[in-house]
Amino acid sequence: METDQHPLMKYLQKKGESLSTFAKSAKTSRMQLYRIMAGEGTTTSRLKQISEATGGELSLADLVSHKPPSSGSDEQERESAA
Repeated sequence: METDQHPLMKYLQKKGESLSTFAKSAKTSRMQLYRIMAGEGTTTSRLKQISEATGGELSLADLVSHKPPSSGSDEQERESAA
């Protein structure tokens, strides 16, 4: 089964770089990168740092436009409440 990967993960796979190594070059933490990929909020300046660390291959829009797949738990909760 193929999953819809975040553009940052696609970039890292293409470059053969680990998330930890990339986090250091982007001057941020792995956890912050995981949060961004999960769709949680961050600052514009942090997104710029990450974009710059990719050499501009990923834009700010690339980093925030990806929608993580839903877990389906909301739908299950609505069904069980009915």
